[in-house]
Amino acid sequence: MSNCMEAERGADAPSPLTAIYVAQCDRPHGLKPVDPQRLAPFHRALLVMDGTLTHFIEVFHGETLTSSGLRQVTTPLRAYDRWLEAPAGLPVMERQTILSGARTGAFYVYAESRIATDRLPPCLRRGIDGSGELLGRIMRACRAETYRELLWYGVEYPTELPEALAEHVGTRFLTRTYQVIAGGRPFMVITEKFPLPDADENA
Repeated sequence: MSNCMEAERGADAPSPLTAIYVAQCDRPHGLKPVDPQRLAPFHRALLVMDGTLTHFIEVFHGETLTSSGLRQVTTPLRAYDRWLEAPAGLPVMERQTILSGARTGAFYVYAESRIATDRLPPCLRRGIDGSGELLGRIMRACRAETYRELLWYGVEYPTELPEALAEHVGTRFLTRTYQVIAGGRPFMVITEKFPLPDADENA
């Protein structure tokens, strides 16, 4: 076993997440390891959500989520994208979205997505183009048959965020990244950042 995996598992308390996050050792340098047992149950549950994230947050907090699209642009890849399995030159959409409470305005999730647009079924392409709608809702509306492969997770203090989230720069976030796969190929890579309250400061 690699030194990385030994550190993730821990000598006495291996994490069940080790088995389901397949690229934990490849996580970005700014993403620090976290012991899930030191997180609140709500945040531990977020780490294993594989398609019901929006519904889970809505039911837990008792309010509907709304999405605000911050950025959506399609450009050719400059280099091979390992996690999209996409060559340089492939058109990829970059999307930034905030999920917040419709009633309270509370900030719940900031999501960044990379989407191989030429791999999208027509229904998904129409739903995503020019739309700030939640990706999960678009996929459900299109009855898309997909699989999510969880890649890595950890804790970070972002030093750069979109202007709409400037007040949260330096906030502690629980972050995870996963692929969305259809037909045996990934067509999306999504990173979700969940603000952590002070109560989880020891995580």
